[in-house]
Amino acid sequence: MVGHLTPYDPAFQERLRQLESMLGQQGAYAAIYNILLRQATLMAFIRNFWILTIACLLCIPLVFLFSKVKQSKAAAAVH
Repeated sequence: MVGHLTPYDPAFQERLRQLESMLGQQGAYAAIYNILLRQATLMAFIRNFWILTIACLLCIPLVFLFSKVKQSKAAAAVH
């Protein structure tokens, strides 16, 4: 993502000019940084969600490795 934030990228230049007209140079760079930070945070959340999804899917076969617990007659009588 940061690779696109160069002075040579036309989209970056256009957005920077728009923000500079409203916020000034320092404010424009701060706004772009905040946008980048929000996008990076969202991408990290999505990546973590996928990692947990894959981990849960990989754990499903482990359920079949467990054997059923047989209840004793004494324990059944207590309940």
